[in-house]
Amino acid sequence: MLVIGRGSGIARAIVLAVSEAGGRVIAGGRHQENLAESYRGLDIGVELVDVTDESSVTALAGRLTRLDRVVSTASARAWGGCADLTAGLVGASFDTKVTGPLLLAKHLAGQLAPAGSFLFMSGATALKPAPGMLAVAATNAAVTPSPPGWPSNWPRSGSTPSPPGPSTPAPTTRSATSGRPRCSRPGPRPTRPGASAPPTTSRPRP
Repeated sequence: MLVIGRGSGIARAIVLAVSEAGGRVIAGGRHQENLAESYRGLDIGVELVDVTDESSVTALAGRLTRLDRVVSTASARAWGGCADLTAGLVGASFDTKVTGPLLLAKHLAGQLAPAGSFLFMSGATALKPAPGMLAVAATNAAVTPSPPGWPSNWPRSGSTPSPPGPSTPAPTTRSATSGRPRCSRPGPRPTRPGASAPPTTSRPRP
């Protein structure tokens, strides 16, 4: 498994969980020395990659042979309200969270096992932006609607793209007719037996 992100937080939790379960893990990121220090003494590989730089992603693909899973938690959050944001901050956030995963899919699809998958992290901020996180929410929201569009744009058939929604991963299934991955979203939560449907209200038009 390849996990791209910092040597802390969600990325570190995934790396350690898979390693402790006996899986072989490679941690990738822009600061290779920090990752090496974070995982010192552990049987975890470390690779240098900048997901915003296509040549860096291409070079990484050339160094790897076979992967079962590719996970990206990389982010460059553009904090602040409208008055604080700049084109550079917003662009870096978008490039890391949206363009980066697309480049990973483009160049690493050939290294994935037939039943392999990608997991790209979005965030709950896409649904409910907090003060000072407008650009973060916009970037997360750009990742969220991706699943329905992946099958027809996938670099090759056989592996399964699995980008998540804002809070729950979108499950993927294989099409019985085409053999290509098909992404679907969870349906509405069923009503509890015996419970009535929530009332609907309407306001008079002014």
